Amino acid sequence: MNVRRKPYRIWAWAAGVTALVFAVQGCKSPQQQRQKADEAAYQWVAAKQREALGHSEPFTVESPEVTLRRRLVELYGLVSTTPGSAGAGALPKPAHWPETTASGNRVPSAPSIAAAPGRPCALGLDESLEVAAAGSHEYQDRKAVVFQQALSLDFAASRFRNTFEGLLRGEAVSDQGATPRASGVGVGGQLAAGRKLSQGAGLSGHLALDLARLLTPSRASSIGATADVSISVPLLRGAGRQIAEEPLVQADRNLFYALCDFERFRQLFAVRVASEYLAVLRQQAEVGNAEQNRQRLETARARLRRLADAGRISEIQVDQAAQDELRAQTRLISARQAQQARLDGFKLLLGLPPDLSLELDAHELDRLREDFTSGGNAEARGSASKQGQRWADRDETEALRTALEHRLDLRAERGRIEDAQRAVVIAADALRPELTLMGKASFGQSRSPLAAGAPDGRVEWDRGSYRTLLTLDPGFERSAERAAFRGRLLDLDRQVRRYEAAEDRVKLDVRDALRRLQELSQSVLLQSRAVEVAQRRVLSTGRFLEAGRASTRDVLEAQEALLAAQNAYTDELITLRVKEWELGRDLGTLELAAGWWRGKRPGGS
Repeated sequence: MNVRRKPYRIWAWAAGVTALVFAVQGCKSPQQQRQKADEAAYQWVAAKQREALGHSEPFTVESPEVTLRRRLVELYGLVSTTPGSAGAGALPKPAHWPETTASGNRVPSAPSIAAAPGRPCALGLDESLEVAAAGSHEYQDRKAVVFQQALSLDFAASRFRNTFEGLLRGEAVSDQGATPRASGVGVGGQLAAGRKLSQGAGLSGHLALDLARLLTPSRASSIGATADVSISVPLLRGAGRQIAEEPLVQADRNLFYALCDFERFRQLFAVRVASEYLAVLRQQAEVGNAEQNRQRLETARARLRRLADAGRISEIQVDQAAQDELRAQTRLISARQAQQARLDGFKLLLGLPPDLSLELDAHELDRLREDFTSGGNAEARGSASKQGQRWADRDETEALRTALEHRLDLRAERGRIEDAQRAVVIAADALRPELTLMGKASFGQSRSPLAAGAPDGRVEWDRGSYRTLLTLDPGFERSAERAAFRGRLLDLDRQVRRYEAAEDRVKLDVRDALRRLQELSQSVLLQSRAVEVAQRRVLSTGRFLEAGRASTRDVLEAQEALLAAQNAYTDELITLRVKEWELGRDLGTLELAAGWWRGKRPGGS
């Protein structure tokens, strides 16, 4: 062996071992790859949250190791057929399942609610939204959409990062037709690097090393080394930052829109959950009213029975009372069934099993009444009604301006107009001639196993080959591009119309909400007075019946009127509160913080 070649061979072998080490280190496990993808996606989400919301807040698509649903199923022994009903964490792992456990700081804990065997789960209004956010299937799907857009953005950004690829190979070759017969072995490695520049140019580099050895008696060996660098620069079509970075910009905007849509969904979802909570309590209140009505009718029938026995009234009037009592019992049964059906629907909304025994906090309705009645006297009720009119009396122009400024869905629609404009620019660029400058420089020589007897190949920069190429496509045929360009102009007009329609819908929603609140604030006051009148009527007709100055029908009608007034008052009271929430939602100022439904009016001071 030539002594002067020995240092070069040592360098070549050292480079090969280094490449092998880097290749082994570059093979990341599925768990490492998942954590890397999660870190990148969560960073993009946090950045876009600050742009869309003005701040970042906790966001994760991970599920607790033990979900609330799984804990309740096991605690209460609920009917369950497969492990899948207890969450993905309970699924049996198939063969060759990769370890993909999320990092500990990203695994949330399941919300806790008061639950014990033999007792119903207790759930307050404050906890209902937390449980729904953790257990609702729709809520989790919406978060997954945001996360997928973050992954897409990270992939789009990777096109403008330095990229590296490596390949190690080994081969054995035998040529039986050669004279003399030849055979040899060889190992080699390749390392490639590339980057796409923001102006549209593309750079790539390639380095390869071959180690070949003959298996013939001569045992000759040789080293081959090659390197090349190439560049491609668009000069007309496809040139410029705006054109080259469009996929990255669009992916960035898509994540922004996904976050706007998710935040809008959160507001809609929060109002829906709280409204359904109160709707269940309303059904529960109707059950209580129906029970009280049945008891009053039972008492009235017993009183009429005594009067009939004393000969003061006829049996017909007693039978009338008995019929009304039976109708009250039927109404009570129906009210209970309706209440259970509404409660089951609420469980599904929260992502809880329908067969779970759940108990809501009835004091929420009492606090709602106290908020609007302020002690029970007429003067205080009038003051409370004015307090409830705080949003109804708001200046309409101010409310509309607030909605147009804060509604995230409108911001998204405005952004899509800019997207449509950029699409027109991209389509116009596609109509231009294509002029591309390409260059390539190559150095060194490769070696195959049967060429091991040749001298070593070396990368010698002063003996490279250089190539420059300039291509021009005048663009005589641009039918498809022309149609696409005209279509993008139509898309822009269509998007502008969509925004105008969305803006008009927002204005209509706000105006309707203001009118409805003004109507309800007066209706609640009138219904509370109607309850008082109905209560006095029940008492007075009972006394008049004893004195012989009223008929049984008067008593029964008074009882029916009281039941209707109580139900109507509760219904209007809940509707007023829900409409307040909906106005805050329509204004885009609803703050999703614990207790927002009690301690603070939606979106305001």
